[in-house]
Amino acid sequence: MYQSKDELLESYKKSFEQFGDSAEGANMQLVEQQYRFSQAFKVLSWFLDSSPQEEISVLDVGCGLAHLYDYLEERLDIKIHYTGIEVVEEYVTHIKANKDLNVFTHDLLESNLDESYDYVFGLAILSRRTRDNHLEHMIDRMAYHAKKGVIFDCNSTLNYIGAFEKYDPNDVMKICSVISKKFILSHDPTIKNMYVGLDTSTSNWRIGQGGAK
Repeated sequence: MYQSKDELLESYKKSFEQFGDSAEGANMQLVEQQYRFSQAFKVLSWFLDSSPQEEISVLDVGCGLAHLYDYLEERLDIKIHYTGIEVVEEYVTHIKANKDLNVFTHDLLESNLDESYDYVFGLAILSRRTRDNHLEHMIDRMAYHAKKGVIFDCNSTLNYIGAFEKYDPNDVMKICSVISKKFILSHDPTIKNMYVGLDTSTSNWRIGQGGAK
């Protein structure tokens, strides 16, 4: 399902105006948000169990209101160097006014960043498609910026019947296998989507070097 970027921005702005700093203000139900975070945390734990660290740098793509940072900070006993990027300026302005976090307005589909991070998260950012090859392009860009791993989710064609974008698990695995031979894909029937952990620590080749077309 294609959606213009302007339409996407407008829907998030309306949610924020109505619900403020909450899961609903980020266009999501609280139960769903916390469940997504818990599954993503399991994937992050998979990385950290095999490579323990005292501190990590995190890029949160489509960070919304930075609720992922709150979730991680409460559960990890290591230092988190957090960066969030978001296309909705109202979210960024609110975060900067209320939290001491590095967040800024940026669309990763339009241009890369100058920095790399240990782990790149992309949660609930693939359900609305604004361009051709949206999935491939976004995975490519996230992998380009990840020194250790990418953690993302997306709806599955196996059981998702809603109006938002959905993807074939086989297609997701094909894209991931080009970037790295080490990844995990958890297919979750609870909210009908997939959680993926893509290990980029030993990968030296990416789909389009961060610029897949």
